[in-house]
This record gives sequence, structure tokens and C-alpha cells, in this order.
Amino acid sequence: MKKVICTIIVLLSVLYSYSQTYTVDNGTLVCTGTGITSDGIYDALISNGIGSGHFRETLAGNKKTYVFNAPIRIGNDANSGSSSVWNCSNQHIKINAASFQIYGSVLQGNITGGQSADGGSFSVVGTANDSFRLFSNGIFRVYGSALYAQNRIRVDNNCEFKTIDCDFQPEDGVSLSDGWASSNSTISYDRTRVHHTTAVGVKLYAANNTNTFSLNATKVEGCKYAFQLGNGNNLTPILKDVEINSCEFHIVPNQGNANIVFVNPDFTTLRANSADANDITTIAFRYTAKVLDAANLPIENASCYYIDGNSNIVLNNTFTDAAGNITGLVNYDGETCLQNSTYAGNTKTDRQNHIKSFASYLHNLKSEPFVVNKDISENIILSNDILITEPSKAITNAYTEIETTAKFYDRAKAFLVDNYKGETATIITKNDNTIDAKGHNVIIDATAATPFAFDGSTITIKANVYTGNIITSTSATITTKNGALLEGGYSDSSGINKFVHLDWNDNTQLEVSFVNNDDDSLITSTGASPTTKVYKGFFLLPTPAPTNGVSVEISFSTAGGSPLYESIIPLKDLSFINLKVLLDNRGTEENQLEMLYLYKKLLVKTEAIKNSLSITNNTNVSLTETITNTNSAASATLENQEALIRLLKRLLSKITANRESLKN
Repeated sequence: MKKVICTIIVLLSVLYSYSQTYTVDNGTLVCTGTGITSDGIYDALISNGIGSGHFRETLAGNKKTYVFNAPIRIGNDANSGSSSVWNCSNQHIKINAASFQIYGSVLQGNITGGQSADGGSFSVVGTANDSFRLFSNGIFRVYGSALYAQNRIRVDNNCEFKTIDCDFQPEDGVSLSDGWASSNSTISYDRTRVHHTTAVGVKLYAANNTNTFSLNATKVEGCKYAFQLGNGNNLTPILKDVEINSCEFHIVPNQGNANIVFVNPDFTTLRANSADANDITTIAFRYTAKVLDAANLPIENASCYYIDGNSNIVLNNTFTDAAGNITGLVNYDGETCLQNSTYAGNTKTDRQNHIKSFASYLHNLKSEPFVVNKDISENIILSNDILITEPSKAITNAYTEIETTAKFYDRAKAFLVDNYKGETATIITKNDNTIDAKGHNVIIDATAATPFAFDGSTITIKANVYTGNIITSTSATITTKNGALLEGGYSDSSGINKFVHLDWNDNTQLEVSFVNNDDDSLITSTGASPTTKVYKGFFLLPTPAPTNGVSVEISFSTAGGSPLYESIIPLKDLSFINLKVLLDNRGTEENQLEMLYLYKKLLVKTEAIKNSLSITNNTNVSLTETITNTNSAASATLENQEALIRLLKRLLSKITANRESLKN
């Protein structure tokens, strides 16, 4: 058993020895294999007599510190990428040499449960620009460590330079193209603090658009230039949550016409060096919003309209989804945002003061300002529109005729929502049976092409007969076309036109008159065109409006007699409707004839009393009154009424004479 175990140990020892090789190439230690170690490098430098003053020390917790004073190459052309791996986790490495070359992989630390672990430190000094270099397929992947590079780091094709959760001080950044053109490489500074360099903290340019950068929650502190930018056609960086305001300049776009977006940076006023009008910078913040009703339930298909502080339209009549989310916002790398500002060089366009507006068919309009200078997530609450009659917008949009105030308001509201441009008030409003057209012209057209149309100044509705009142400003008009009828009062440039509808259900031709109660003057009358049973018409209210109002009268004629019907029309009402008019002061011809008969009988009796009193000069009663006798069931006549008056006068005189006789 012991012999077997010994054999295994020997085999493992052989395998371990095979996984790392250390050779010398013109004074450079070349390390290949998947098991490169810091101890192996140290021992190889010593054994090959390369450089001097190398240092190795074990620290508390089994961490080690290494100082290598000689050029080192990890991997080579034949052993690049993951075929040559130096894992120096939990170690502190310093390389002081003319060059440090990576063909293979250098690893320090790892990600455990989303957090960096097992980091250390890694510094490279003594090198000139680009002598710390990742050759094609080279990998430098470091987590939770402190890093330092004395001069510019070069990255070639198909490389990965990744620093996550690191403290990194590169004196002139990491470059993909300064006299060369790298392709298909990845550079990441996620959650890394890049700080206190004398030149550029992070170089964000490349000779082509095949490379990728990641700078999520990156801090760039105390550098002369936080970011150096190149041609925006090759690289348009979108940087999220970067903290760079402690740098002298946020950007230096001197490698071409730059185009960069900052999402939620720690500044809103850009400092740029060597920038011109072709260098575009956008500062934006995350923005999400839901539109809800008063019960906090999502409102679908609410129209949204946003404009920024430069009066540029951000959202133009886009609609909320089923969850009430606002859609159509600009998206920067998966983040919906609103812009705080844009820069052309150092010239700022301020956009932070936004106005957000919302329109929903069943809800009141809402519009309010807000400032975009931080990430925002909010709920927008819309109150219910109590003027809506038909709850289904689809039904409203399917109307073929707009003949009532309810349909008029509903259809106008639906039109506004479908064509919303940030209006803060509805096209029209409604109060009971009155539409307020808010200064717009209104045309009621029986043959209109569409049930509802609005061109910004004139509303056209289709109706044969529109029932209801309409008011607008004194500079607008309300008209009918192609046989359409308006059965309601209206107010426009012509004045206040009151609508009157009376029904007395009688075939007698009667006259309808309107009288100014202040001075009893006639405003208008049917005159020579009497009507029967029903009257529908308008009269123009005098200006100024009568203090005592206007009366409507129904009579046989204006020449004499009391009105058969009289009523005061309230000044506040545009329409006066009475469909059960009682002609209280009129009689029938039958009653008049009966009265004439009784009057004659009274005259005969009175004459008999006179004769019995032996009053001289007795004469027989002569009844020569002209009596208009048509149809006894017909209406009373003026002529008969006048005959009755004359008979009553004669009767009065006879009775007076008899009374005097009795006294004597």
C-alpha cells in the first residue's frame, strides 16, 4: 500500500513539473504551461542568473510578496491564452524591469458569490510606454486587487484586460491603438477605482469598432484626464454610474470626433480639454415611470408626451403598456433614460427641465414640470374624468353621428388622446347640456365626411339634428351646413342666441313673441307667420341683457287681448323648453255663444223689471250684435269677445237705471 502511494506522488510530481517551464530568451524569462507560479518564477530567475535583487517573503495568512527585477514573459506565440497561466492570487507582485509581456494569462483573485475574493496587488515599474504589453490572445484578469503601471499599457488583438473591484493607478492608461490597430479585445474596469494618474485614467478609443469596454460603477479620481476619447464611428462609449468629478478634465477627445454618453455620472457640468463642436457628449439619467389611476391600478394606452428644457420632443404620443409603463424612451445599453444635457465640445445645451404630459380617455389630463438631474423611478396618478358618458373608447371612436352633448364631449376626448401633443386642456368641455367649444369654431354638417374632425381652430361634427347648447368665444362662430339643425342655444360672435321650444298641442294659429321686460319692447315675433301646435326658434338676446329678463308670449295677435301664455325665460339658460304649454287665458267659441245667450236673457229680464216699475219711455230690447258663429267647438274669437263687452256695458246701464227707479 505504501508503495502505491509513493508511485502516485511521483506521478503527480512529474505532472506538476511538466505543467510549467521556464526558459530564457535574450535576458527575458519565458514562462509557459498552465501551472506557472510566483515561486517558480523566482526560482527560475535565481537559477538562470537573470537580474538581481529579487525578493520573496511570506506574510501573515500565508500571503506572499514577490519582487522581480527582470523582464518576464508569460506564454509565447505557441503557448498563448489559457495554455499558459500564472495564478498569483493572494499575492503581492512587483515587476521592476524594462518589459512585462503577456501572451498567456495572468490571474489574480476570483469572483465568489458575485464578490471579489483572493486578490492581492500587482505593480509594473521601469517599463517605457507599451512595454507592459498583452500580445494577441493575452489575458490579464484581476479581481479585488491594487494595481499600478508606471507607463502606458498596450493591448493587442483578441485580448482581455479585466480589472474588477480593483484600485488601479495606470499613469497613462491602457491603450488599444497608439500607432497600431487592435481588434476584438475587451477591456473592463467594472467597480474599479482608477486614480491619481498624471495623464489619462482610462483610454476609450480604438482604431476600429470590434473592441468592447465595460465601465460599470467605475470611479476615476484625481487624474488629469478621466477619459481619453477617439473616433465615435469606432467606439461610442456608454458609461454608467462613473465617478470622475475629482479629475481636472472629464474627457480629452483628441483622437477623433468623439461621441460619449454618461448615464448617472457624478457631475452635470462637463469639463473637456481639446474638444471642438464635433465632439458630442450626452449626460443622462435613468428614468422609469408607471401611469396609474386613483386606485393605483395601471392605465393602459395612456398617451404620453415629454419635452425637454430645449423644447425638443422626447416622447410624442406614445402609449403605456398593459402594466402602465411608459414606453418609447431613449435606451442606452438597456437603460431607459432622459437627458440632462448635451454638449458640442464645451457648448452646453441644457435639457434638464422637462415637462411630462398625459392623456387618457377615462381620466383627466395631467401635465407638470420636473428636473432630470438624478435617476428617477416614479408613479403618475391620473384622476377620473367624470364628464365621460360612454366608458368604451372603441365604441366612441365608432360613432357615425355626433348628435348630443354627451357624444360630442366623448368623441372630442377620444380624438385628443389619439392625437395628443401635450395639451393641458381638453378641446371642449361640458356642463350639463352645454358644450363649451373654448374659442373654436363649430360646424354642424349633415353630410360631413367624418363624424368628428378638428384642425386646431374649427371643430366639425356630423349630425342631422344636434340637440344641446354650444358656446364659444366672441371671435368664433357656430354654424350649420347642408340641412343640419341645431336645437339648442348658442353663443358666438353674433351674440347670445337663445333657443325656444314650445308645444301647446293645438291647431289654432297663434303668434309667439319675445318681450324685453325692462321696457316692454318687442324683441322679435312670428308676426305675419303664425304657427300651430309647436314653435322652435331662436331670438338674439339684447345687449345689454335685460335686467328683468325676457318674456315669451303666445297670443292671437299683438293687436289686442291678453296673452294666452306668458313665461319669463331665465337669463342664464340658453334653451327654454316647455312641451306641455297650457293656454290658460283662452276659451272656446261654444262658451262664447253660451255667454251671449245668457247676456241676452239678462237684458230681457232687466227690461221686464223696468216695465214693472212703470218707468216711462219703455222700449223693447233690441239685440243687434254681430255674432261670429263658425264651429261651436272652435276657439274663441276676438269679435265675439268684443260683442260680449258691449252687451255687458248695456246690461250695466239697464241695471243702474232700475236701481235708480227703486230708490225713487
